[in-house]
Amino acid sequence: MLKFFKMHVLGNNFMVLDRISQDSSVLPEQIKSWANSKTGIGFDQLLTISPPENPEHDFFYRVYNADGSQAEQCGNGALCISKLVKHLGLSNNPTLELQTINGAIQTLYKGPSEIEVDMGEPNVDSISVPFLDDLGQKISEETFLLQLETGEHEVTPISLGNPHGVIFVRDIKTCEVELIGEQLSRHKFFPSRANIGFCQIQNASSIALRVYERGVGETLACGTGACAAVVAGRLKNTLKSSVSVELPGGKLEVSWLGKNYPVKLSGPATLVYEGVIHQ
Repeated sequence: MLKFFKMHVLGNNFMVLDRISQDSSVLPEQIKSWANSKTGIGFDQLLTISPPENPEHDFFYRVYNADGSQAEQCGNGALCISKLVKHLGLSNNPTLELQTINGAIQTLYKGPSEIEVDMGEPNVDSISVPFLDDLGQKISEETFLLQLETGEHEVTPISLGNPHGVIFVRDIKTCEVELIGEQLSRHKFFPSRANIGFCQIQNASSIALRVYERGVGETLACGTGACAAVVAGRLKNTLKSSVSVELPGGKLEVSWLGKNYPVKLSGPATLVYEGVIHQ
């Protein structure tokens, strides 16, 4: 018997396992079955929280995509973990240091509808994203022109602990997110695959965004995707330091002062229900 929690951030939905109070191993086949709403719970990602390996951190936080693969990072997932820790009484400290497979992040619980995640400094070094920059035509310091079956696409590769490619579009409603997103996500330019963001700049303080997540498909909201889009917009000098990001599921707030500063993500997290799986 395995207890789990169903949570979401603006429709980006998660199954969360508390691996502190229960022993729960997860296999890729189980994750794929649970992720399918016809055979299991139905979710975009599985999150787990367990004791830290390093005493400097409060918890170890892991993320698994719906296809069973492990992701390096998830901003919306971190919002949910902060909310769940508060709900379960695992810590009375509003600030948490979460260890991940790709470094540490910090969350701040301000209230039920406002949680902030310090995502750390974004990495815009293409090789580190990772992105094979010798395969594309470089058209600016951070942007590359890539040729696909769907045509030419200007992509800005950015890492928030996980790889992203940001495309700026004129009309967010008509862009072919699934088709182009799938092609770019699995393209040889991104050896570890990537989340692909389609960003429409509305004004200097507001953008509209749709994200194709690797191993998942298009989601209603993506926290690291929102951060990557704002960073890309700031690098193009088209956005201010604080930006409202409008996603299909709702709005997230992202702030980035610029180089050598961390990206901060703010938004709500909702606990939908608690359940039990009989294994």
